[in-house]
This record gives sequence, structure tokens and C-alpha cells, in this order.
Amino acid sequence: MPHGTGALEVISLVRFVFVGLVLSSAACTDQPATPSPTAPQLIKSSNASDPDTDLVATPNGWYHRACVQAVPNGSHIDRHQIVTRLDGRAFSLRRCEHPGRVERASNATGAPDAFNPHWVEWGSYNPGTSWGQLSAIWRVPAAPVLPYDTVRDTGQVLFAFPGLQSSLTASGTILQPVLTYGPGAGYGGNFWTATSWSCGPMCQHSTTVLTVAPGDSMVGSVTASNCVRGQCTWTIVTKDVTTGGVSTYSIDDTSGYQYAVGGAMEADVLTSCADFPADGVFFKGIRLLDQSGGIATPTWTSHIQPPFTPTCNWAVTSSTDSVSLFDNSGPSLRLSGPTTGKPFTLVTVTATASKGYPPYTYSWRITGGTGSCGNQSTCTVRLGAGGTFTNFFGGVTDSRGLVALAEWTVNSCANALVVAASHGPFALLAFKC
Repeated sequence: MPHGTGALEVISLVRFVFVGLVLSSAACTDQPATPSPTAPQLIKSSNASDPDTDLVATPNGWYHRACVQAVPNGSHIDRHQIVTRLDGRAFSLRRCEHPGRVERASNATGAPDAFNPHWVEWGSYNPGTSWGQLSAIWRVPAAPVLPYDTVRDTGQVLFAFPGLQSSLTASGTILQPVLTYGPGAGYGGNFWTATSWSCGPMCQHSTTVLTVAPGDSMVGSVTASNCVRGQCTWTIVTKDVTTGGVSTYSIDDTSGYQYAVGGAMEADVLTSCADFPADGVFFKGIRLLDQSGGIATPTWTSHIQPPFTPTCNWAVTSSTDSVSLFDNSGPSLRLSGPTTGKPFTLVTVTATASKGYPPYTYSWRITGGTGSCGNQSTCTVRLGAGGTFTNFFGGVTDSRGLVALAEWTVNSCANALVVAASHGPFALLAFKC
């Protein structure tokens, strides 16, 4: 979570344990079946005696695995750490004998973590008001360009969420609905998941971890009720509106949640811009209420936490009811031109690059035609004999070395005819095979 020294002490929600890594053939698909419960993933150090072997990545940083626990969906945690299920049965959370959030200096390969972990970018509002509710909607973004390592215990994970924080210190608690990509939190894989979290000295999340798809409409909320003498019951809800799936539970805690987060993106062990969603995560319809039910009109403060390796064109924009978190994981490339032509004539294909980090460098590879092209956005080649195809393989590399590829095919028609079509005052010419 942010604190006065400028170092980022992750204020994320705990997310963690018990939803399987799905490393069977189902893990190779974008949308596997809902993961089954399993033990939390341990992050392995290169040193066998390193105590990091007992740490788990959570949205609130690294925790000892004994300090992160799952609670039944819909259950309630009281101030004595007694969990009551929906059917009335109760049990006590295990006592955590270890420090809660801890620092960890190296990843699974022994190299320094690029993010350890960090809130990369977020929008906050902290006028000194004790909040009673925060809610937001968002859509699940496209998957990152690069798949995460689901075989080794690297701890790669990306979190995105709105939430409420009790303080800006390491001992503060955060409540939040969390969107997750990757297996680093002990569940999931190369697909998106979502669940409800609370994290302070210990971390809890719902046993219901939703498997969500790009484009799904999500709603998340943190709501206080039954506030008496500085203590409230807080209900955390994460819902996939598209499928109807809900992950929720409630917890008794202090009513002093004054740090509102309209949206945040947090990363663990990600080393490339292509490890992030192509455009970002955008939180809209944000509704913030104080404990008297008064509706706030927040002016969100934008944060981008340096220094980062890599630097990915982070940008935060906001309005009263929105926080947009932009990142740019690389360029995109579109080729355009004719699809047919007369044998042995010249044809030109154009490459249009966008996103990424200009300036761009272009490259071309040609098969089936005569000619070559260098670092230019257009490529002109002579077609082959009738009945053959000329393939244009275009590539663009941005200033940070990220690459996008595209292909275009032109048919050399032995019986190609020039066809004229009227279009207002103009005559359009085209080849027809």
C-alpha cells in the first residue's frame, strides 16, 4: 500500500489459496472448467534453505501461506475470527504464527523482482471521510499478449480492483473485489478469475473463485452495515453480471476506511509490457457513499509508481465516476492492399502500425513474387504467373523492441479483368478474377 516514504506497500486484497492451478490439458485453454480447491501455491526460491519457500503472492504483497485462508462463500467472520457459514455451522480461522505481509527480494530464478509486488497505477480519494460503500463496474480485458509461466513457481500474477483501505500503513486492512490473471496467487492460470478479498494481519478470500472471460461485465462492491461504536459489518461482493456468478462474504471490522481506491492495477514478477493487458483496465460507474449514506463526488488523484522495469506507457485518467488504467503492451499492425492482380504487374501493400512505442521499424518477407522491401510502411512487388499467390509478411518493431506481425495475400489471376464501377463522379477500377 502507499505510505509516507514513497515506497509502495501494496494495498491489495488478499487473494490466495485453494483454487487449483489447473495444469492439466484444461490449462491450455483460455476458459477451463472452474478450478477445484487445492493448497496455496508456494513460491520457490533458488536457495533451498530460503524461508521464501513458505511465501504466497497475494494482492497485499507476500504472506506466509499459514496467514492466508479461504472462507466459504456467503459466510461471515466476526471480530473473534469465528467463521459462520450460511447453514449456521461455525469454525475458527487458524491462528497465524508468522508475520503477515513480508518483503521478498528475489523471484524464482534468483534475480530481482521487476515488481515486488507493486501497485503499478491507481486512482485514490482520501478527504478524511469514513466511507460506507464503494462500488464499480468494469469489463474483463483481453488476456495479456504473453502467457504466464504455469509450470515453474515464478509467482507471476496481475491484480486489478477497486477497494477501501483503512490506513496508509503496513498494518492497514484493505477490502476489495479482485480481478486476477495468472497462477501466482495460488489459483488460476492463463485466464482471468475473480473473487472477494480482505487483507490485513491475515488474508481471507471466498472459496468461490469465478472463472471469467474477456468481455464479461463485472460489478464489485464493499458495503458497511450495522455500524456500532466504531465497528461495522463489511460485505465484499464480486459478481460476473454476464454469467451470474457471485463471490462474497462479510467481515466485522473497524468503520474507519478512509482511503478509497476507484481502481488499481498491481503486478507480481512481470518483466515485459506484453505481460499486461493490451490496453488496460477501466473502472466505471463508481459510486462512493459516506456512512450516513451521502453520495460523494470524488476528485480522484492519479498515481503511477516509479521506478518500473519495464516502462509500459502507464496512464491514469478519471472523472467523478470513473478511473481508467492504461498500459500499452506493444504495437499492432494492419496490412491493406489489393487481393487480386494481373500476372507480372506491380502491386503495393501498406502497413499501418498503431499502439506500442513509436517510432516504428518495418520489415518485410515476400514469397511467390519478385522484389524486396526494407524499412518502409509500403511494399511494392511484382506478381508471379497467373494462378499463383504472392504473400506479404509484414513486421513492425517499436522503440522498445516489441514486435507485431501480419500477413497479406494477393492472387495473380490468369484471366484478371479490369472492372469499372460508377461511384458518383468517379470511376473505380478493380481486378476481378
